[in-house]
Order: sequence, then C-alpha cells, then structure tokens
Amino acid sequence: MERNFQYFRKVTIFMHCEKTTVTIVGGGASAHTLIPMLSAAKYDVNLLTRKPDRWSKQVELLYQSADDGEVLEKFHGQLSKISSDPEDVIGESDVIILCM
Repeated sequence: MERNFQYFRKVTIFMHCEKTTVTIVGGGASAHTLIPMLSAAKYDVNLLTRKPDRWSKQVELLYQSADDGEVLEKFHGQLSKISSDPEDVIGESDVIILCM
C-alpha cells in the first residue's frame, strides 16, 4: 500500500510542475472535453489528430441540458499546437493521453 501512495505522490507532484505539456491523441468527444479542463488548469495542451485542418486553437465546450439541449455553461480551452505529425507534438510532451 505504501508503494502505491509514493507513486501517486510522485505523479501528483509531476502534474503540478510549471509548464507541463499534455498531448491529446485523437479528436473525438473526449478530446473536446479534456482540452478546456486541462487548459483551465494551466497546462500547455497539444493535439495529435488525423484532421488538423478541422480544428481551431480555441476550443469551446458546451454543457447542455439532457432534457431540452439548453446550454447551461460554456468552457473554453486553448491548444498550443495542432498536428497530424507525431514528431511535431510527442517529443515535447510530459503526458500523453489517448482519446480513442
């Protein structure tokens, strides 16, 4: 049990370092959800996608009512880089998240 706690502590400290770069692989719904959250937490966020031309560096997430589709809240995120070439984004990443 102690060993697992030490690992978690190291990961938690790492994730709160200054200028942590997170690369999201995939451009689906989970990527749209993660980008504003990670951006709001002050991480540099990159995106690796097959269709970079369909993305903007500004990402908006709409939280909608399941009943009538009314927009309850808007979240905004910022992408540092968008690419279809892994060499452009993976090498500088501290964390890689697969959204597939």
